[in-house]
This record gives sequence, C-alpha cells and structure tokens, in this order.
Amino acid sequence: MTKRSTKHSLILSALSLLLCASMLIGTTFAWFTDSVTSTGNIIKSGTLEVALEWAEGNLDPATTTWNDASDSTKPIFNNDLWEPGYTESKHVKISNNGSLAFNYMLRIVPNGAVSTLADVIDVYYFEDAKQLTRTDVETGEYLGTLTELFGTAKNISNTVKGTLYSKDDANGNPSSKTCTIALKMKESAGNEYQDLAIGSDFNVEVIATQLAYEIDSFDKDYDIAAPSPELPSALVRPLVDLGIDTTGSMIGADLGLINLDVGYQFEPTESYSDAQKSDYRYWHADFVVKADAEVPADSMALAGYYDAWCSLNNDKWVALTSDQEIAAGTEIRLVSSIAYVNYEEICNYGNDGIGFRCGAVDRTGENVGTTLTVEFRLYETLSAEEAIKQGYGNTTNVETGNYIVVGEFKYTFGGDYETLDDGTVLFNNDNGDVVLYDTQSATIVGGTYEVPEGVTTLGNYSLSYNTDIENVILPETVTTLGRAFDSSTSVKKVVLNEGLETIDSRAFKSTTALEEVIISSTVKTIADNAFQKSGIKNIVIPATVETIGETAFGASLIETITFEGNTSIQGYAFRGCTQLREVYLNGDDVTFIPSTLNGRNSCWFCNGESNNPNTSDIDFYVVNDTVAARVKTAMGAEANNTDVYVNGVPYNP
Repeated sequence: MTKRSTKHSLILSALSLLLCASMLIGTTFAWFTDSVTSTGNIIKSGTLEVALEWAEGNLDPATTTWNDASDSTKPIFNNDLWEPGYTESKHVKISNNGSLAFNYMLRIVPNGAVSTLADVIDVYYFEDAKQLTRTDVETGEYLGTLTELFGTAKNISNTVKGTLYSKDDANGNPSSKTCTIALKMKESAGNEYQDLAIGSDFNVEVIATQLAYEIDSFDKDYDIAAPSPELPSALVRPLVDLGIDTTGSMIGADLGLINLDVGYQFEPTESYSDAQKSDYRYWHADFVVKADAEVPADSMALAGYYDAWCSLNNDKWVALTSDQEIAAGTEIRLVSSIAYVNYEEICNYGNDGIGFRCGAVDRTGENVGTTLTVEFRLYETLSAEEAIKQGYGNTTNVETGNYIVVGEFKYTFGGDYETLDDGTVLFNNDNGDVVLYDTQSATIVGGTYEVPEGVTTLGNYSLSYNTDIENVILPETVTTLGRAFDSSTSVKKVVLNEGLETIDSRAFKSTTALEEVIISSTVKTIADNAFQKSGIKNIVIPATVETIGETAFGASLIETITFEGNTSIQGYAFRGCTQLREVYLNGDDVTFIPSTLNGRNSCWFCNGESNNPNTSDIDFYVVNDTVAARVKTAMGAEANNTDVYVNGVPYNP
C-alpha cells in the first residue's frame, strides 16, 4: 500500500538545563587541617578509527608494502584484461587505529550500474593471509559471484566480520585482521562477455560501529545499543527493452509510445518480512535525478514504473517533463511528487524481478553531452512516538532531512568521455562531434591553453574554472563556442579560429578579466548576450560580421568599439555600458534594428541603465551623412546629447 501524507517542516526542540546551588554554613571552631590534590585529571572522548589496507604476493614483514585502500589511485582490484580463468588474489588488512573497540563488517557494494560481467566473476575468501597458487584459489570459501554479492544485504559481511580492540589494549586482544580475497573469471564465460567492464563500479568497504567493551562506573553496557552497520542495498540492472507506453497516463505526461535513451531497474535486496523488522522500515524511498548541465525546457523526459502505483495509472509508465529550464545540479525527487513509498513497501512490491524501473530520453537532442545521475535514496523519518512528541501527530511520514543512497546509475546522452594526458576531458558524441567538456584538471604552461585539434564544440563552462588559463587559442575544427567562457575570472585573451561563424549567446558573459578577443574573418553573428557583463574594453568587429544581437555587450566595461563593415546592430546591443565613450562605424550602410525586448523602444547605445535624456556621453565617428542620421535617430531622446562626426567633421543636419 502506498502512503500519502502532508509534508511538514521539521521543528527543532530545545532543552533547558536548570542549575541549582546550595549554601554550606560552617562554624567558627578551629581544627587541624591537611589536603591532597588529584592532578592530571582528563576528560577526553575516545576515537573510533578504522583503516583498510591491501597487499599482494608473499607476506614478508620485511618486504611487504601495504597500500592504503582509501587512495582512489590504488584500488584493491584493478585490471582491464580479464579473460576466462583470469584470477586476482589480494591480502586485505583491517586495523583499529583509534582508542575504542569496535565491531566491523567488510563488504563489496556496487558503485553504479552492475555490468553482466559481474555474473561470471567468482569470489573466494580465506580466513587468514594465505599465500595462494592458482590451484589453491578454489579451495577457499566460495561466497558467490560478484553479482550475487551485490544483490544481498548481507553481502560479504556475512563471513568477513569481527571485533577489533584498541591498539593499546592491554589484554592481548587483536587490533587488526588480515584475510585473503580472490576473484576468478569463470572458464565457462563465452564471447558475450567480451568488451564489458565493471570498471570502478564497485567498492570494497569496511563499516565499524561501537562495541560494548569499555567500562564506565557501572558496567560496559552503556553503548550496547550502537546501531548495526548493515545498510539497505539494491541491485541495479540495465533494462534491455527501452520502449515504453505512456498512452492514457493519468499521472504525469501522456507522451504515447516512446523509446528511452537509457533505463535501469532497481531491485531491493531485503525481503518484506525482514524489512518490517528493519530500522529503515518507514523511511521514504525515492529516485533523485540531477544533470551536470542546464536542461532546456521541454527537452527531456524522465519516466518510471512501479507496480504499486502504476497499477492505478492504467498500468502505464509515468513520464515527467518540465516546461521550465532546469539549472545544472538541480535535484529532483520523483516519487515524492506523487506519493510517499516506504522502504518496507518497496521490499514488498519491488522483489518481483521487476522492482522499480526508470529511465530518461533526450526528446529534442539538446542534451548531448549532459550526464544524468539517478540515485535511489531512502529518507529517514521520525518514529511515530517522536512525531507525536514534536507535534506532528501519529505518523511515520515526517522526514528528518537525512538520507542514504542504496543504488545509483549515471548516463551521458549521446556518447562517451575521453581524458587526455594533460587532464583535458573530451566528450565524443554519437554524431561524430568532439566536445571540449572540462579543463579544470588540465595542465597549463605559461597561462596559454590550446584547445586540442579535432574539437568541434566547446562545452558550456568548459574553459571557465581553470584559473591558470589566461590565453586561449582555438583550432580550425571548432564550429560552436557555446557558453565555454561564461563566468571565467582568469581568461584575458581569446583568438577565435577561421571557420567559426557565430559567437554564441553568453559565450563570454561575465568574463571579468577579459581584455581582448580577436574575431576571425569568418564570424557572421555575435549573438544576444554574447559579451554581456564582460570586462572587455576594446573590440574590432570585422566587416564579415552581419549582425550583433540584443544586449550583446550589455552592461559590459566596453570603452571603444570599431565596426569595419555594414553590420546590423539590434536594439539594446550596448545598453548600460557605463564606460563606453567612442564608437567607430566604418561601413557606409550600417543599420539599426529595433528591439522587441519587453516591448519597449530601442536603445542601441547608452551609458546608463535606461534610455533617459542626458545619460549619453558617447562620440560616434562615421563615414557619411546617411549613417550619421541613422545614429541620431537611434539615439532618440539622447540625440541632442550625442556628438556625431562625419570623417572628423561634426554632423549638423
């Protein structure tokens, strides 16, 4: 059953502490006295600190190198040439580096979608640090395939668990545990497992919780209620059939029959009866979706299917779209937009081999290169008792704001990523375009960055955040700038390439350090907002530029601008340019196109924020009376305050 409730704000409660003082009344009798002082008293909280390390080969104390497993550059299992029969054996050491005893569990958990390659990777466990031969591997305790370990809440922790004591423990209790784990690819794996990868899609992790061991004034049971480290999990599998039906949907959008670009199934790994006994029983299950780039309005659809409520939706998938632009990084909760679904419910309806199914489609092709992240989360809720105490009534649907992630997948629309030796990240889409995706980690020498040859598109913000980049040179292959420099605080000079035809909207918006842009002879259009709020002071517009869009240089720091040809200038192109003083119009047929911005009269050039009299202090230098007259007309109410010179002579109509 799906539970619905009104969402409430969480109210923080305050506790008051009353301090009482008593007065001690003494007498005036004299007594012999003495004193003793207890020095060095300590009140200090203990530390719970667990370490995970790994090694391979013969464990010789004199020569063995233990690697820190938390170092992402040194994963425990790391090989990209798996083939039938290939085996990896690693020694794993868990250590207590703190002062408090703890219980621990070692487990292997998926870090994303589970490749079918995990179906043919067997996992063996040895209780100690055993030096193995190839024939020894299968003598260990067989834990199952990687997929089977991913798909059970008990996971490897069913076997690899124990207790570790303080490294300073005086009773000889162990402060570390060393075991051996081996992975082997089944000899029976066929050709269907070629060219697959698990990659970095699983984690080996240790979870430690307090042990009822340290003693206070009464006993050692004060921390006996420390929670179990076992967490809910979900098996994540890619969908094979991506055709879905939303026809007649009563929830969300009716998009008819559509094909998803990507789809995944999330299947809970705990039974309904176990979930009812779990501390997470009433936590809310939800899908949370976010994109790493702006999603244009009506360009993407998210879709989901869950028996418990799709059975009430004509048995159709629920599709959600937005008629509003969605900013990059915006988190969207899907299930809670319709109803609350508790953890026990997903374990009841979600263990049918179907589980939750969800996916996405780029409807317009505008999201190529955008990476979508979908997390399957559980949101903590107050117990009914606590909800009553806090004034919410008898409910288990009040969220605290805390959550855990039990499954995740990521998908990039239209291609894949490539990281170059210098740290540049490219995106190669399915249409053959090469997108400059990210330069934050790129190595920059002398402040100059040359965009790699072959790049056709500069991704949004791709050159914005590496503050070592001051000068940028583009190869002739670039056809689209996008918003590559938007909000950069370091880029000073950009040389645009021959072959580029458009300086896109917001390409240089808010580039506060910008000093120079050399526009190539092939550029025809400078789009709306292209240099808005930028720091550029001087620019030359080649004769090949046909149009400058609305607010193209609005609110920028431009001081001098030179037009070499007969460019059409749209209204508000230089509105609010407080430093603008000189405009050179070297074409004999320059035109001014009225703006439709907010339905108001156009203001092509002004030093202020509005088209008011006496706000213009700009000198225009033109080549004939025709253009001079057009300038006066364009300046409107400010015409009398505008000086226009025709070949150096003041214009007097």
